[in-house]
Amino acid sequence: MESGEDGTQVLLSTPARLTVDRLAPATPVAPIERLTARVAASDRPVLILPPGGGPVVVRLLLELPALGVTSAEPDVWRIDLDPLRATVDASLGPSGEGRLRVRFAGASATVAGSSVTPAGVTLDGLAADLRMDLMPGDAASGGARLSRLDVNARRVADRSRLARFTPLSLEGVVRGAATARSPDRLAFRTTLRGADGAFVLDADGHHVPSSGRGEAELKLFPIRFVPGGLQPADLSPAAAALFRDASGEVSLGGRVRWPGEAVPPDDPLTLTLKDLGFSGSLGTVTGLSGAVAVTRVDPLTTAPAQELTAAAVDVGIPIVAPRIRFRLEPDRVLRLESVE
Repeated sequence: MESGEDGTQVLLSTPARLTVDRLAPATPVAPIERLTARVAASDRPVLILPPGGGPVVVRLLLELPALGVTSAEPDVWRIDLDPLRATVDASLGPSGEGRLRVRFAGASATVAGSSVTPAGVTLDGLAADLRMDLMPGDAASGGARLSRLDVNARRVADRSRLARFTPLSLEGVVRGAATARSPDRLAFRTTLRGADGAFVLDADGHHVPSSGRGEAELKLFPIRFVPGGLQPADLSPAAAALFRDASGEVSLGGRVRWPGEAVPPDDPLTLTLKDLGFSGSLGTVTGLSGAVAVTRVDPLTTAPAQELTAAAVDVGIPIVAPRIRFRLEPDRVLRLESVE
């Protein structure tokens, strides 16, 4: 401990342990029982007590054990973090107001649950920069409100037996976007990239943790399939048997809302096909074009009476210039309603 004109500084010459019996984050995160972290020794002050009652400054380098973070509502989602090192910077004023910043990099995690998939996804090369505003007496948010969260993952992979997608990278930012009716409202923007840049999916929206409600604008930039080049199997191994020797263009855009499967009628989530051709277990198709209203992304489900046109279809019987009306059901059943 050192004292001077700048106040009292506490240095940590040997590692220490920090134990929290119960950590209760804000909704929708369940309380974490008894968390113990190792505090690394440092030649920098870990605690600064300024003269005259100014804000207390805390600077810690923590080594955290494997940690599970779960949703307050059972089985909705769970994040299992491998052991990691995190830097914590905080300032706390006399009345309890202040700021908190937590950063880590090079971490790994698994995300699973009914809102994801039972098998879940893994995130490697995970980095995060969390900034929160601390406010005294704010019981509704546990005394802290999110200011900004930056998240990046070098590799996001599906753990399903037959992967729904090939590994992607993730970039995202979440900001506090409080309103009078929803003081815990969050705004977010994320981007998933894969297949050497051929796959780019943007999501821009908001979420209210206290109600579990949110909305996002999705945009899948046009993907161009080329025989001998990019193929559906390069994006989704599950598509390998259905789509081979593909050509043409696919894109997706529109809004989704949650909970449930609500799709705004004024801006539906629309899958657009342009001159798509392929062969596979469904047969051979050329010149498939049209727009399909998607009501659910996973599993992919459509509204009834979707209509596509094609130059030709051969499913055992050749058909020239058909007009196909169909729907895709949640159990991945393609139901043909008519072929004209």
